[in-house]
Amino acid sequence: MKRSEFTIRLRAGLEGNVPASEVARQLEYYNEMILDLMEEGNTEEEAVAKVGDPNEIVFEAVDNYSAGAAAMPMPQQGEGRRWLVIMLLIIGSPIWGSFLIAALGILFAAEVVLWCIPFTGLVTSGGFGIGGLWALFASFPAFIHAPFMGVTELGIGLLCIGIGLLGGWITYKISAWFLRAHLALMSWVASQFRRGKAAFN
Repeated sequence: MKRSEFTIRLRAGLEGNVPASEVARQLEYYNEMILDLMEEGNTEEEAVAKVGDPNEIVFEAVDNYSAGAAAMPMPQQGEGRRWLVIMLLIIGSPIWGSFLIAALGILFAAEVVLWCIPFTGLVTSGGFGIGGLWALFASFPAFIHAPFMGVTELGIGLLCIGIGLLGGWITYKISAWFLRAHLALMSWVASQFRRGKAAFN
C-alpha cells in the first residue's frame, strides 16, 4: 500500500468520528512515522505495512478519543450563565453598590419614621408618669408648710400620672399597627432578596 492510499483511508475513517484537529494530528503523526521508516531503508510499501492497517488505527484512535472525552468533567447546566452573572456583578459593583447603600438608607429612614410615633408616645407617657410621681411625693412635705400648695401639687401629680397611664395605653394599642407595618416591610424586603437569589439558579 502506498503512503497516499494509506493517508486517504486514514483520513476517511477519522473524519466524522473525531474533531478536525484530531484528524490533522493523526495524519501528521503517521506520515512522519512512515517517512522515518523510509529513511531507515524501508520501501514505501514496507514502511506503510509496518505502521499498520489504517482501519485498525482508526478504531483505536476513535476509542482513545471517546474515552478521553468521557473522562473530561462536563460543566453543569447553567454553570456558564452563573459565572457570567458573577462577573457582571463584580464589574458593575460600583453602580449596584451605590444603589444598595441608597436602598439601605431609605430602609433605615422608613424604619425611623415608622417607629417615631410609638417612641414619641412612650417617651411622653414616661415623662408624664415620672413627673407625676415626683409631684406626688413632693406634695407631702408641701402639706406641712403650705397645705394649699400640697393639695395643688398632689392634684397635678395625680393628673400627670393619669395622663402618663393613658398615653402608655394608647401607645401600646397603636404599636400593634406599627408592628404589622414593620413586618410587612421586612417581608417585602425578604421577597426581593428571594427573587434576586432565584435569578442565580
